[in-house]
Amino acid sequence: MSRRELTLRGTTEFDLDAITAPLKIFSYEDNDLTRGWKIKQAYVWLSSVREDFGSSTGQFLMQSVLHTDTGLDVSTWGKWGAFDNRIIGWNNQSANERAGNFASNTGSSFKTQTELILDPNHVVCRDLFLSFQSQSDGGDSPGMEWSYMVVLEPMKLTPSETILSIIKSVAQDIDN
Repeated sequence: MSRRELTLRGTTEFDLDAITAPLKIFSYEDNDLTRGWKIKQAYVWLSSVREDFGSSTGQFLMQSVLHTDTGLDVSTWGKWGAFDNRIIGWNNQSANERAGNFASNTGSSFKTQTELILDPNHVVCRDLFLSFQSQSDGGDSPGMEWSYMVVLEPMKLTPSETILSIIKSVAQDIDN
């Protein structure tokens, strides 16, 4: 990692079968209109792999998104698509709930499953949020701890580029 990169990391807990409130993980408040950050990498993974899922076997699916403004549609599960300019990173993960109360990743490698798909043409100039939603076929909805890591690279912008990035980041959506 170069000295210029900024790494954001932490944990958050939410219940299975829930949609979370946005978690603000970055905020830049200054009158300097020449600074922005490009997201180079972002990862989200299950920190607590031992939980009582309410069933001996089953599955759960978790979706996470990085976004630059609040107001995402939280009324229905699964409505966080590429149509919303505020969303700049997406991840879907599934896991098997095993007898003995532990979760195991399904599909490919840990890195592949935890890495977010990122919009390569987006610059963060103000806020960055992380939101989660999950569904399971278990009988209980335990609180589960998730970890995240986001690597940002600073960019020098013109004031015009910053203003256009800010407008894009709020999507100019008067309904949300």
